[in-house]
Amino acid sequence: MPKQKSAAPKNAGKKSSGPKSVFLHILMIVLLYMSIISSITVIFQYINILLPDPLGYDSQATIFNSIRLSSAVLLIAFPVFLYVAHLINKDMAGNSDIQQSKSRRWLLHFTIFATALTIIIDLITLVYNFYSGDLQTNFLLKVLTVIVIAAAVLGYYRFELNRTDPKSHTVKISAIIASVLIAITIIAGFFVAGTPETQRQVRFDYQRINDLQSIQSQVVFYWQQKKTLPANFEALASGVDGFIAAKDPETQEDYEYEKISDLKFKLCADFDTLLEQFEGTLEPSPYSNPELKGSQSWYHPAGRHCFTREIDPTLDSSNAGKVPL
Repeated sequence: MPKQKSAAPKNAGKKSSGPKSVFLHILMIVLLYMSIISSITVIFQYINILLPDPLGYDSQATIFNSIRLSSAVLLIAFPVFLYVAHLINKDMAGNSDIQQSKSRRWLLHFTIFATALTIIIDLITLVYNFYSGDLQTNFLLKVLTVIVIAAAVLGYYRFELNRTDPKSHTVKISAIIASVLIAITIIAGFFVAGTPETQRQVRFDYQRINDLQSIQSQVVFYWQQKKTLPANFEALASGVDGFIAAKDPETQEDYEYEKISDLKFKLCADFDTLLEQFEGTLEPSPYSNPELKGSQSWYHPAGRHCFTREIDPTLDSSNAGKVPL
């Protein structure tokens, strides 16, 4: 009699859903949250720039820093998210058990729950800010942003829960659309926040302002101690505390200092960029000496620019060396 072939085990040739699948799903979820939060943050800041609110709490410097940080997160997190999703789909194509595993369904349900919770919190915050006086158009655009992103994410993961075909073209099409939108969001940041080269120039200018502020304070301190202005940087270095003036951070050349009169002097530097009030990406923090007359603005054009300052001799010298925060 011919031997009966033993029936193959039901799960023969299939890999069980193990720790690899679980951790890939967890990593994908974390990367998804990072991408969602960064996308919302970037778009919110674009709206803040296009529709500035005079009562807004964030300065221009804070807004641009937020754009750069969120764009950096998107640039790294989203491609890795796509790659991890590709690995998961590849595993599911070779093992149908992974697609229907309890751990995967739990994680997908948790993703939907956490996304919905995040969106609800964002909407509550937006409504609160609206009641606190945010601009109506600004508020509506941000709400629309949250709703669109929420609908896309929740809709896709509801599809994932019910998907039976591991090679569905919907997954590939969704990835392409999301990639294009994320790329547009990141590229827009270069036009709004500036290219890395532009930002480097701005940082050089910001350092120049800090250096000039420090020199100005030392000149005032020198006058308070000696009742005369230093003739040059060498005289300033021979003062009470032996201060050495900083050099231009880019060229390593000396800044320009000139004694105009017994009470008036000027400081000059060569700047790479224009810095105007309410427009600077790295607007200097207020830093003034009460012993000086008039405005102490540090806004400047691109190129060589001088700041003229005048000592007010009527002020009490008891404030010597003190610089307000």
